[in-house]
Amino acid sequence: MPWVGPFREFWCRHRLRLFGGFCRCARPAHGLVISRRGVVMVLSQRIVTLAAFILILLSASACNSRDDELELAKSLLNEATPMSRAEAVQILAPLAESGDAEAQLLVAICFLEGWGVNRSRPEGIRWMRQAAASGHPRAQCAMGSLLVGNGGPRGVAEAVELFVAAADQGETEAMRHLASMYEAGLGVPKDLGEALRLLLVAADQGDPQAQFLAAERIEQGMGTSADLAEAERWYRLAAEQGHREAKQALKRLGN
Repeated sequence: MPWVGPFREFWCRHRLRLFGGFCRCARPAHGLVISRRGVVMVLSQRIVTLAAFILILLSASACNSRDDELELAKSLLNEATPMSRAEAVQILAPLAESGDAEAQLLVAICFLEGWGVNRSRPEGIRWMRQAAASGHPRAQCAMGSLLVGNGGPRGVAEAVELFVAAADQGETEAMRHLASMYEAGLGVPKDLGEALRLLLVAADQGDPQAQFLAAERIEQGMGTSADLAEAERWYRLAAEQGHREAKQALKRLGN
């Protein structure tokens, strides 16, 4: 039936608001008065409770997929309003508690940014650690970034492990972080060649920032022999994806 999909999407998206409004209506101790076509009906508290229970069942049956819940939560977060973000957290929290790594990552971001909850760095880090421990590459990368900034020597060593784990799963941002650490000799031996290798791996996967950074190093001869033509090629690939600095570099080189 063609109407099922749109109805399900509407219900999943608005069920929290509908249920919250219904519960507010159910507050009177002696029941709820409804007028329809001139007929006034008084519903007992038992019927109100039963109706609320039915709403919960409908919610569970309409949105019983983990992927549906996550997509709904992401959509609400993207709306970027206080109400939508609070609703997103209500959806994500049970998933995170059940061990879902993607939900844990999103809950961590909500606490770190103060989206729908009071901002709490310790709580955000706690959830980010759980997601990273589950092997989520973006969580591993994000946790590594937090550790590099505030973790001291032990934190830097742990960050390297997390970046390596994420990079092994193809996370290009982690590759860029590792490259910067090899360039600086931070937590790893300084190695410009390895830094460029990591950038090129990420660049080959289409990461525009990695393409730009690789082009800079190839132009300057960092970790390799300077090669202007090759640098221009990477600048152009990054510029084609809208990278502003890559476009400026091409203008500088007369292209």
